Amino acid sequence: MEKGDEVEGFYILRTAVLRTASNGKTYLAASLSDASGKIDAKMWDYNGKVAPADEGKIVKIRGEVTEFKGSLQLNIRRIRLAAEKDSYPLE
Repeated sequence: MEKGDEVEGFYILRTAVLRTASNGKTYLAASLSDASGKIDAKMWDYNGKVAPADEGKIVKIRGEVTEFKGSLQLNIRRIRLAAEKDSYPLE
């Protein structure tokens, strides 16, 4: 992944933590991975569809790769748990 890339796909939700931004709104801080590696992610407009209890599950995300303090980060716009009907590689 490179800065500016639009990303849509299935990833393992390694970690998920709800935090409060300086504006008082809740956001999701997460770590995602697939066969190509791992990336930190944030969902600023948190929708509550994925929670810390979902760690280890497969999620489908849509977002954009950004840079924060010299590291790549995925800015998630949409996230949901994978459904039975979804098709994705397991490795």
